[in-house]
Amino acid sequence: MLDEEEEQTAKEVVVTFANPIDPTIFDADDVVLMNENMQKSVIVTSVDANSAVIDLSKSNLNRFCTLTVFTSGVKNPEDIAGTTSKSIEWKNNSSLLGDANGDGQVSVTDVTLVVNVILGNKPEVFFRKNADVDGNGEISVTDVTGITRIVLDGQ
Repeated sequence: MLDEEEEQTAKEVVVTFANPIDPTIFDADDVVLMNENMQKSVIVTSVDANSAVIDLSKSNLNRFCTLTVFTSGVKNPEDIAGTTSKSIEWKNNSSLLGDANGDGQVSVTDVTLVVNVILGNKPEVFFRKNADVDGNGEISVTDVTGITRIVLDGQ
């Protein structure tokens, strides 16, 4: 189970290439990181013929992110250039009160998630701080009631 006390903000991404590349010509210019419509800088910390590690720790990311890796211009060991680009999108740590699953909205799904946590189930992702609607440091039926009110009030 991931809890928000465990850092959920992406700090690095490992890109695996479908075909081997020439690692001497892959660098940060082949990567574009967009965060809420703003381009952010990235650092390629290591690269080999099969993968590259991209450091995001200094990118100051929040909410919605898209990382695109361009392979056009990146050549394989036989000097053949790639022709495509691939993107991945994700959401970073959410701080919306009631948003127990971190999807950026408060819904019945969050109510169900908190009920499951109270029943002792261990979800894959759970934002305890967001789920603790009454702010007492514990997850209880009071928090379920609070999230339900948020959903019904449409806030």
